[in-house]
Amino acid sequence: MNDRPPTSVACIRCGWTIDRFEEEGLVGCESCYESLGPELVTALKRPDHQNSDGKALQASPQPTDLVS
Repeated sequence: MNDRPPTSVACIRCGWTIDRFEEEGLVGCESCYESLGPELVTALKRPDHQNSDGKALQASPQPTDLVS
């Protein structure tokens, strides 16, 4: 997909990463906006991030339990 190396930046609450955001177009929880803020802004500015219906960022409907 992209030629960038994976990043270790993750949400402090749910563990969602910027790489996962770029794959799915979603964030895992409301804390992602603060934890991933600068990376989200950078990702959203890239033209290749827009999906076919124009939605670039939305909250996940269910929090993801990455701890279990």
